[in-house]
Amino acid sequence: MKLSFQKPELLPLIITIFAVLLCTGLGFWQLHRMDWKQDLKDRIAARTMAEAVSLPTSINAPDDWDYRVVSVTGIFDHSKETYLTAQSTNGNGGYQIITPLNRADGSVVMVNRGWVPYVMRKPETRLEGQIAGEVTITGLARLPWLKTGVAGMLVFDADLTEKIFFEGDLVNMALLHGLQPILLFVDAAPNQTIGDWPKGGQTVIKMVDNHLTYAFTWFIFGAIALVIFLLSHRITPMKYISTRGRAEALNFEEVVLAGLARDGGLYVPQSWPQIASGDLPRLAKMSYSDLAVEIMYPYVEGSITRTEFAELVHQSYATFDDEDVTPLRKLGEDEYLLELFHGPTHAFKDVALQLLGRLFESILVKNKDEITIVGATSGDTGSAAIAACQGRDAIQIYMLHPDGRVSDVQRRQMTTVSSNNVFNIAVDGTFDDCQALVKALFNDHEFRDKHNLGAVNSINWARVMAQIVYYFFAALKLGAADGVRAVFAVPTGNFGDVYAGYAAMQMGLPIEKLVVATNDNDILYRALSDGDYSRRDVHATISPA
Repeated sequence: MKLSFQKPELLPLIITIFAVLLCTGLGFWQLHRMDWKQDLKDRIAARTMAEAVSLPTSINAPDDWDYRVVSVTGIFDHSKETYLTAQSTNGNGGYQIITPLNRADGSVVMVNRGWVPYVMRKPETRLEGQIAGEVTITGLARLPWLKTGVAGMLVFDADLTEKIFFEGDLVNMALLHGLQPILLFVDAAPNQTIGDWPKGGQTVIKMVDNHLTYAFTWFIFGAIALVIFLLSHRITPMKYISTRGRAEALNFEEVVLAGLARDGGLYVPQSWPQIASGDLPRLAKMSYSDLAVEIMYPYVEGSITRTEFAELVHQSYATFDDEDVTPLRKLGEDEYLLELFHGPTHAFKDVALQLLGRLFESILVKNKDEITIVGATSGDTGSAAIAACQGRDAIQIYMLHPDGRVSDVQRRQMTTVSSNNVFNIAVDGTFDDCQALVKALFNDHEFRDKHNLGAVNSINWARVMAQIVYYFFAALKLGAADGVRAVFAVPTGNFGDVYAGYAAMQMGLPIEKLVVATNDNDILYRALSDGDYSRRDVHATISPA
């Protein structure tokens, strides 16, 4: 399925680009953090597995000692214990006992001797562990740690009276006792417990590494931003439905090639594109070809690119001998004539068929396909369709006309074309007989599929679509942008032309009234006025279309 997107506005585009780049950048930053975290874990693992070394008296780079196995020798000063709220390795609440160790060289090391429950905070509850004399302690060197300022962390102020701290604030622990220790804790190893309490080995080395998840999340956010942008700018192709409601809905390309729906109905748009009244002043300044692109493109959007469609439209109307294509002539006060005879065959149907022929060729060449066009004509459609399709390799066109019931000019326009892809068939009967034959061919689905039949009569939606434009063109010339509502009197045979006027009204063009003028062959007039759809004799008139 071909996807098409509308041209984005600058601000949403900039915001989306920024969001995608930001999320992508944060995603790669998290991947970098993951590598850094893994390297850190590897270094810590290597340090914790190494042999114990004596902790120096002076340390210039404390970071290089974090998690290293060290040994310290000295005498505990139990009178200067500090209590750090902590859980045991089993998750029970209590305190870690931080005791200064005075070394022979005069340096002081703050030793985390281990954990005790709340009830054993006071030294007299654990006298056995209050060892006197020189001891050697082996454990992990640890940097101080502060929770203050960490997002989501609620940290209580230290209770200096009770010497209780809620974070590893070594500096303030030392100041509380007037000490100047080495800026490292030493966490006693499990086998360093003296007596029953405190319990050593409370260091938990657990480094959360969610960086891959975070990276994936950021990449997802970036993808979501891009998808939202694309979906909001995606063009949903216009769907066409049959007037009888039983045929499959088709897109524009399919409708152009299909002509008549398989249930015998006509394909019409599922909804009417809307032209806002505020857009009319802008449209009024356009040339006919540019206006045609503006009015028709919502019907083809999603099937043909705007650039390609604009090129087909401009090529089509370059064949007309008036730059306005359908110029508006003033006849009298408040009376105008819309001239629709400036195309190659001087028939109003050139307006639609010059475009339809090019649409056929464009679609067929793109899909590497061919089509057999079958049409019925009382003169105008045949000559205009042949002029539009002659010489096109992917098209063969067969036109049926009632023998002796078309003008000599139109008969010669049709029958004197020498292109190998053009075939004219004179039918002993009326135009209605020709039309009935065409519809019978389309309703024979096996035959239709075998020969890939296409239509150029007004049963093909593209015919009607192209005719909508000159209603807009005329109304805008008459002041529709300023609130003028025109009345259109439309000479019509099977009402395809006036239906284009109705479509223009549904799109938002301000039209006061559509007046239908028909000749003596008035079956549609009778059907709409009295509900009489009976077939009667056909009368020759000076307006055969």
